[in-house]
Amino acid sequence: MSNFQEWLAGTDPLDPSSALILLPPIADASGVTVRWQGVDGKIYYVQGGAAGQAFSTVQSNVTSSGCITT
Repeated sequence: MSNFQEWLAGTDPLDPSSALILLPPIADASGVTVRWQGVDGKIYYVQGGAAGQAFSTVQSNVTSSGCITT
């Protein structure tokens, strides 16, 4: 990512441990829960799609308080 993209994501390009890290998904009868270490004050959009198909937004305006975000 460029430094600008890192800034938008709230990560630090000079810190190798500063990254968007997805945690293992949790699947159950109601679907799949996606989790990641969020950045405080950032708003996320979750997108998904089948192989070879365009991505579509599954959930929008997911805010983070700087902890595990689902």
